[in-house]
Amino acid sequence: MKSYPKNKSIRLKGKHWTNLKQECFIRDGFTCRQCGKQHIEDNHSLDAHHKKKRSQGGSDILDNLFSVCRFPCHREIEDRLIKENF
Repeated sequence: MKSYPKNKSIRLKGKHWTNLKQECFIRDGFTCRQCGKQHIEDNHSLDAHHKKKRSQGGSDILDNLFSVCRFPCHREIEDRLIKENF
């Protein structure tokens, strides 16, 4: 795994963000940490969600991300229909 600086203002874009999301999926075993569903090794069915939102001072580092189903879990978390377990 690549090492990223732990500067709180980090905001990755492009291939750096894609690579970090992939590391998150690998770390989480391609499993949604909200519902527990395991996905095939692709990033079309999973998304990376920030534990602490960037707007609240969170950053794009592996420790601030977890894997969730793109739908419905990520949508429900974003819409605050379910409480995050983190």
